[in-house]
Amino acid sequence: MTIGNLKNRGFSQGLYAQSSTPKEMIGTARFDQLGRKWVYCKAGEALSKGKVAVAKKLDATWVNEAGIPTAGLAVGDQTFTLTITAAGAAIDENQFRGGAFQINDATGEGEQYVIESNTAVSAGGTSITITLTEPLRTALTTSSKFTLCHNPGYEVTHEASTAYLPVCIPPIDVTSGYYFWGQQSGLAPVLMKGTPAIGRQVGPSGAVEGAARALATVGLPAIGYVYETGVDTEYSPVYLGIGG
Repeated sequence: MTIGNLKNRGFSQGLYAQSSTPKEMIGTARFDQLGRKWVYCKAGEALSKGKVAVAKKLDATWVNEAGIPTAGLAVGDQTFTLTITAAGAAIDENQFRGGAFQINDATGEGEQYVIESNTAVSAGGTSITITLTEPLRTALTTSSKFTLCHNPGYEVTHEASTAYLPVCIPPIDVTSGYYFWGQQSGLAPVLMKGTPAIGRQVGPSGAVEGAARALATVGLPAIGYVYETGVDTEYSPVYLGIGG
């Protein structure tokens, strides 16, 4: 789930701080002295500490697109312009920074590249220029289909639905649009729905926004395991395992 940089030191923002401007690439991962994993995220709405934050869904206009330039793309190309389906919403400059350019079909299929930057696209626009952190390894043709993925940590929100991908647990209250470190592994206090028993796997509640409950159905997204019997509407210890 984490697509970005892994650093060991030299971070520009504390674990319990938020920032109105990005101090790291979204998706950057770090570990603390307890072995807990943290990922750098942007809040898509006001977030509350101890509640499950989930990924913003990919827009269909960026998924499985057939917009490679007519001349194709050569091995070594790193900055190029793509055609996407017109969308009702604009794309912000560098919205895909730290995300992925994936090839879904035909030449190059199965390959992925990290996006360094992208141009802004107005609502209804169909042309976007992206720069990758590394050059293309395979030449792409007009038959090659691609998907643009923003990093899962981009504009995370709280949702009640189980149809969203869990990303992290914020350790602080976060202002909408601000950048923060979200916890992905190790012990964390998490809002509970119900009273899951010790060792039960938990995931988004499906009823209460940002809460976790015991998973009764295989295949639903999970965030970790209960460390002590959960207390309904309270924050209980969960051993997180988000993002591998």
